[in-house]
Amino acid sequence: MAPTPTHAGLTADMFVLRGDRFLTLTRGPGLGEGVEYLPGGIVEPGEDPLDAAVRETAEETGLVVTDPHVLRVWTYPTPEGSETIHATFVARSDVGDVLLSPEHTGHRWTTVDDYIAHWCHAGMEAMFPQHAPWLRQVRRNCELVAGLL
Repeated sequence: MAPTPTHAGLTADMFVLRGDRFLTLTRGPGLGEGVEYLPGGIVEPGEDPLDAAVRETAEETGLVVTDPHVLRVWTYPTPEGSETIHATFVARSDVGDVLLSPEHTGHRWTTVDDYIAHWCHAGMEAMFPQHAPWLRQVRRNCELVAGLL
């Protein structure tokens, strides 16, 4: 009998930089409502993760990015017990207004320190232990981006 796969999929997101800030989107009604996160989503079968991050950024924000490159590839366990592979990229978008997709209710250009203080600090891990591994990885991504700014 073949083992049951434990891989939950491949996702990609993008730190869109403008000056010393990056773009976050506020999730609309449904799963994750009110949470601020990066533009991104599921990598389609046969799609390159970088292409997916650029596509998702354009679909969710209306922005065109320049010089996209990989920040890192990482994994995290889902609350259901599988593992998700995640590719995070960094790019610039120095012009243009954000045009939100219908799945989002807001956006902001935030600093790394503000984002960590609000969304991925140790207190959040304690409040949401099922998401603590993901929150630690997101904080690590922010720390790496801080080194680029």
